[in-house]
Amino acid sequence: MADLDNADLQQWLTRIAGAKSRSEILSIMEEFRVLPWNDDQCSAAAKLYMRLLLALPDDGSGAVVPASTGGKQ
Repeated sequence: MADLDNADLQQWLTRIAGAKSRSEILSIMEEFRVLPWNDDQCSAAAKLYMRLLLALPDDGSGAVVPASTGGKQ
């Protein structure tokens, strides 16, 4: 299956950036992850995803595990 192009990626990044909650980001990323992206495209989405998760308030979604737990829930 061929990789999607960068125009497709930009549409997804815009959609991810427009998310208003962590759970909305997780929902979008579930749709994103099954598509045939190349490594650079996945990296761009992952970087945006991580920045947004850290910037949005906790909504109880479990999207971010507190650093004090050492990554364990």
